[in-house]
Formats: sequence, C-alpha cells, structure tokens
Amino acid sequence: MSGLKHKVLETDVLVIGGGGAAARAALEADERGAKVTMILKGVLGESGSTASHWSPAGYFQAAIGHADASDNPDLHFLDIINGALGLADEKLARIVAEEAPKRFFDLVRWGVPFEKIGEKFVQKLGCYSTRPRMCITKDHGSQIMAALKDVIEDRKGIDVMEKTMATSLLKHKETCVGATCIDEKGDFLVLKAKSTILATGGANGQLFLLSLMAPDTSGDGYAMAFHAGAELVNMEFFQTGFGLVYPKKTLLLPWGFWNSYPKICNAVGETFIEKYLPEEVELKKCLDLRSLSYPFTSRNDSKYVDVAIYQEILAGRGTDHLGVYADFRELPEETLMKDEGGRRNIEFFESHGINLTKDVIEVSTFAQSSNGGLRINEKAETTLRGLYAAGEAAGGPHGAERLGGNMLATCQVFGARAGQYGAERSKKMGSVKVDEGQVEKEYKRVIGILERESAVTANEVKNKIQETMWRNALVSKNQRSVERAMDDLQNLKKHLSKLSIGRQAELFEAIAVPNLIDVGQIILTAALLRKESRGNHFRDDYPFQDDKNWLRNIVLKKERDQIRAYRVKFPKLQ
Repeated sequence: MSGLKHKVLETDVLVIGGGGAAARAALEADERGAKVTMILKGVLGESGSTASHWSPAGYFQAAIGHADASDNPDLHFLDIINGALGLADEKLARIVAEEAPKRFFDLVRWGVPFEKIGEKFVQKLGCYSTRPRMCITKDHGSQIMAALKDVIEDRKGIDVMEKTMATSLLKHKETCVGATCIDEKGDFLVLKAKSTILATGGANGQLFLLSLMAPDTSGDGYAMAFHAGAELVNMEFFQTGFGLVYPKKTLLLPWGFWNSYPKICNAVGETFIEKYLPEEVELKKCLDLRSLSYPFTSRNDSKYVDVAIYQEILAGRGTDHLGVYADFRELPEETLMKDEGGRRNIEFFESHGINLTKDVIEVSTFAQSSNGGLRINEKAETTLRGLYAAGEAAGGPHGAERLGGNMLATCQVFGARAGQYGAERSKKMGSVKVDEGQVEKEYKRVIGILERESAVTANEVKNKIQETMWRNALVSKNQRSVERAMDDLQNLKKHLSKLSIGRQAELFEAIAVPNLIDVGQIILTAALLRKESRGNHFRDDYPFQDDKNWLRNIVLKKERDQIRAYRVKFPKLQ
C-alpha cells in the first residue's frame, strides 16, 4: 500500500452514524472504558432521522405507567408482537419492552424535556397499542439529539469525526475489523477497530422520490454490511404515510386530521376515493380508521385511502407537485382543534405559514422508516463477527408493523446494548489486522470517482432510482411493477463505472448511489418473494394476509455476487 495516499487510525469501538442510536452507542461504549471513534456524514446534533424536523412531536414508548397505572413491560411486549403481525423476533421485542423505561429516564436525566403535568409525564395512546405509553417531546427527536450531543461533548473522550463517510467495512478472517472512509476534503482514511457499530439509519431518505426521512439516510450501512457478508431481515416492510408537497414540502400530515373528513380532490377537482372502495366499504369508515395510525397499513380498510391517492397520482391525475388537494376550509375550526393533539398540529402548520382554515394544501404519499435491517441478536451483534447494529440499521425488534413511538425507544435500547457489548468485546481483542488488498481496491474505487471525467453524474442516476422506486414499489405493488423496478435498477448499474462529480461536495452522493441500487434490489427481492399482503407490505395481486404460507421472515444475504433470499421462522418465547 506504499503508493496509496491515506491515513490509518485505530480505535477500540468505531461507531458509524450520527443519529440517536449512534450517539447512545458511543456514550455506552465510552462509559465502559473503550476508546470510541464516531464518524458521521453530517454534523453531530443535526444528522440522522432522530434530529429531523418533519413532525410536530416525537414519541417514545415506555411502560412507566404514568397515564395508566396498569401498564407494564409485559403489556408493551404483547403490543409489539401483535403489531408485528407475527414477524418480530420475540427475544428482541422483550428487551425493548423491558429496557425502554431505563433508557427513557436516561434521557430525562440528560435533560430531554418530555411533557409533564405535575410530577407525571404525559403519555398518549400510539398506533397498535392497548395502553397510553407514548411520552412526548416537541419537534420529533431533535431535543433528544441536542441532549445526547451535549453529553458526548461533556465526556470529551469520544472522538467525533464529522463530514466523514464510511465507504466499506474491512474484514479479516470473516471478522469485521473497521472501515474505510473518506472526508469532505477527499482524504481517504482507514479506521481499524476491535468492534464496529453500524447506526447509519435506513435508506428511505434517498431511495424514494418523496421521503420524510433525513436526507443523509441512503442505505450505506445495509449495503456495506451486505457486501461484507452480513444478513438482513424484514426488508420488505417499511413505513409510508402522508405529507405535504405544497405549499411546503416534506411536512408530515398528522393522522388525526383524517377523521375531520377533509375534501380530497385530484388535479381537476374531482373527488375520487370512493371509486376505489369495494361496494360494502364506506368512505367515512375508511377515514376514521386512517386517523388511528400515521403509517399505511394493509390490515384494515384504511388502506383504500392510501391506495386511492397513490394510484390516482400514478394514473396522471395528480397535481404538478405529485399530490392531490386536501381541503379543510369548510370544516369548523373547532373540529380541527378538537383536542390537544389537534391544537398542536394546527400550531405546527401555522409555524410554517400554513392556515388550514384558509389554505388548500397538496398531499402525497411519502416513504418513511424501515422496519427491517441487519439481523441482530440480543447483544446487537449482526451475523458478521465484530459488527453490531442499532436503530433503523438493525432488523428484528419490529415485524410487519411497529408501534407508534417504538423506534425512538429501540434506538436507545439497542444503541446502549451495541455500545455495551461492543466495548466488552474490544477489551478481549488483541491488535487488529486488515487486508491490504481490500484497502487498495476500495481506495482505487473511491478516488476514481474524484478523478473521473464523465457525462454521467451521481444526481442523474439517483433521480432515476428514486423515480422508479416511488412509482413501482411504494404503497401498492405487484409482480409486474416490482419486476419493472428491478429491471430499471439493473440497467442503472451499467452507469456506475462512469459516475463522476462536478464538485467536491457531490462526492458523498456519488458514493451513496451504488448503495441505493443495492438496497433497492434487496427490498424488491423480498417484496417479490412475499406473495401476500401483511402490515406495511401491500401487493394488489396478493391482497390478503396468508399465515399458512407466509408467517415467516425473509432473510437476505450475498452469495456469489447475488442476492440470496430464504425464509426463516423466529423462535417464540416460552
């Protein structure tokens, strides 16, 4: 490697990512005496989905019993399992339920201002939950990230490398031993680590044309781990929901508005949802059901609202912004502000210059978070030795659907576990060796993008990826649409060897584009294999849930440069 211009750094625990799970993992590993290095594509406190500002509130599920004294972790666990429609790993779900209260009070101790009345925390009922256990903080999880950032900076023992992107995971004798990285200046780095934690979030921030996730979530962790040999699970299950496309874009449309019964019209002013309904289904009933949960679900008749709007747009009857009109103007103001949640939502819109009593908005279907990810065990270990995963990068704690507010809890629970067990492993490890041939190959790949002159830009390829994934694989899909998207992605792979950038700031995007194609193909492979509809996954050619054939999880891994998918059944707790 004498001809390579790069730096080599060593650490005990390498944390890749900058959101809530990554920050919690770094803190736990530091607490247990490990030398910790944290690399993130953006800036700490602003990176990742936890810090996103697309929602007026953030919700954290924890069975602390402040709203209902009968609530407990056993009930939380049962809710997770029922919400997952049989596809959660029960061992992991049990851990989330039991440890969420501890991780919640960690955040309280670190200064996160969860809402309180007197001495008790406010808790609301979340989707698929039987007890009110969602604790509330304003502005999604931004206040959680602010608190975690403050603690990390106070510790001073965690080396935070901002604006640095991991490009591949390093392996030695089938063990992960760190990662290759590149910083915003184009400097190539080799980070040798005794334990590596992936907390890179999901892919949906960049994989679909419309998304409510952080723009720096581009499937990097999934793709790097897949190529290193780790298994992924439940990748066909990801959340979609409604957001604004005009007059503001990427603002969540709170689910509680649906039972106000707004007027929904296409671009030419026609109401249309009813023409998508079976004869026996009433529109009002669909809207009532749709108001109970933000994400799309195929489990009840609320699905027809999402399918109707999505299909109307695909048919060319949407607005210029790829939306439909939602008109609340004829509704009494007291209807929109009927409870505390409604008042918070109205205030949220007003803070963005939108008055629902005067303005017609345009809404569309957006990708949100993934319920799948890297397959982990109770220690947050992936199936590749030395590699851990937490947050949205990890799969197993959730199934076909998840409880509202359970992702923030899971980030903290398994973020802490990844940090704990990653640190413990590092203490048992000797010096780390890397494969110099692997480093050289990755160096040439990444630096080649910087030096290449070509007419094919990363942004052009990314836009085509997002277009085909949004049009063919978002809300409703079928064999023909999924195969069409798969063909499109395969054709786009031909351009990867020609990718170039016009300026240094585009480098991270160019590195992310191959990851998006890989993750898109992984998701499509699972979606094509699962010939049923379950939870977030809806196929109009197989519109019903099929427990006889599909009460099992799909695991995906790389074999001979191909995606291999097979079915497993997670063991049940006794």
